[in-house]
Amino acid sequence: MPTKPIQALEEQLDEQARERIMQVVDAVVAAKKRAGKVVVVTGSGPNVHEGVTTLIAELMRLGIVDGVTTSSAVVAHEMGGVLDKVKRVDGKALGIDERLLPHGDTFELTLTDDETKNEIAEFMPIDRDLLSRLAAADGETLFNNGGATTDGPDEPGVCDIFDYTQIGSDIWFCYQATCSDPAVVSLCGSSYDTKMAVYEGCGCPSAAPIACSDDDCGSGFESRITFQATVGQSYLIRIGGFEGAQGDGTLNILCGQEVCAAGSGDCSTDTGTRGCDDVDCCNTTCAVDPYCCDVEWDQLCADESAGLCAGSFAACAAGAGSCETAHDTGAAGCSAVDCCDSVCMQDPFCCVDTWDDLCAQTALGTCLLACGSASDGGCFTANSSPGCETVACCQKVCVEGDPENNVTPDPFCCDTEWDQTCADTAATICRGLP
Repeated sequence: MPTKPIQALEEQLDEQARERIMQVVDAVVAAKKRAGKVVVVTGSGPNVHEGVTTLIAELMRLGIVDGVTTSSAVVAHEMGGVLDKVKRVDGKALGIDERLLPHGDTFELTLTDDETKNEIAEFMPIDRDLLSRLAAADGETLFNNGGATTDGPDEPGVCDIFDYTQIGSDIWFCYQATCSDPAVVSLCGSSYDTKMAVYEGCGCPSAAPIACSDDDCGSGFESRITFQATVGQSYLIRIGGFEGAQGDGTLNILCGQEVCAAGSGDCSTDTGTRGCDDVDCCNTTCAVDPYCCDVEWDQLCADESAGLCAGSFAACAAGAGSCETAHDTGAAGCSAVDCCDSVCMQDPFCCVDTWDDLCAQTALGTCLLACGSASDGGCFTANSSPGCETVACCQKVCVEGDPENNVTPDPFCCDTEWDQTCADTAATICRGLP
């Protein structure tokens, strides 16, 4: 006769696993004999949502298991359909017994107010000291501002970015600094167009923020702030979206941490942690792509560092395609080597993944590809295309500016359109140029 499915599965387990299963069976039987309740505690991870939770549901249907408490992420995201504020902390750093930690040593909790904690405490014991330590520790917090209204003040001073002074659809976090060093508050890796401000104290803001950020995570649309923290001081972090944008986000706070240091892992590989061990190369890469030091040094960071730290990219080579247009094939790099390297030192994505429209537009402005021909149009008149006929004037208007005349560079003129503003600027600073 064929072996029964459960018996076949049991035979595949090692001796230690079978012993633990029997211990659980004995504990469940003993609890049921005393008319007790059986509650399963489980975390999240690969196949847990689909596998373990399905098994638990069947055990509950059969009356063997009476309840379940699971990961904050599973409760909020998988069961509730939302992801509010779920914090992830290195359990080892808090001194928690390694035997109690899940795979990866990451501890998760949902950030809740005292009223919610008190309601939960009516039904199950809560280790309030541990919750406080977890909430205060540096770590990663997953959030979603979907459905949030805008209740914070308009900030026309430091938060006036792209003519938008508000932080729309805002949610709030109170952070107590764990160091007296520069603190990094990063939303790098978030999936929407974020905007963020940091205030002193955790009361309702009555003064302007310490700092405000819109797009400061390299070439993306996520926010990032660095400020001087004082240990024990509370800071209010206000997170929302540009023009009220909403979505899933990731908040990382690093206070006084040196992630570019020996032992962090080889820069040429996915280290699985923040940063890598070649300090100079690590700092060079993270200056362009902060994600690599704020969140994780993944394979993309490793690929980026190869070009950034060498000062040149393998994808910049003859035959790689025009620098002026996006590549329909999805290929990286372009054939004008110096121009290509110049673009990719600003945005390495163009050389490690795809030379897209943004790369081509950057090349037009950075390399002045649209300048130097009579067909490009006169510099003192507007035209419907980028650039003008004089390279030296393009250089002044688009790249250098003119500090003496209080004129800042305007790349728009060389990568998008030489409009009347560009022509007026040229008339001011380009007279007499060859």
